[in-house]
Amino acid sequence: MVKDLSKTGFHVARNATVSRLKLAIEEEFSLYPNDERKKTWPLVWSHFCLCYEGQKLISEKACIRKYGIKDGDQ
Repeated sequence: MVKDLSKTGFHVARNATVSRLKLAIEEEFSLYPNDERKKTWPLVWSHFCLCYEGQKLISEKACIRKYGIKDGDQ
């Protein structure tokens, strides 16, 4: 399962951590009740990594600004 997240409209605070960004993504996916496949998020995150501008967002506690993510970025 790969979803193009650029079509979604979730928001996180400017000082959000990578962990909070992942939670926002999980919440966005929970809005699609027609998908009968149950997502096991620890398994998803163990196989896939969030990336931004070629950088892997691997530090859960890092602020997303550390990676250069700013308002309106996708």
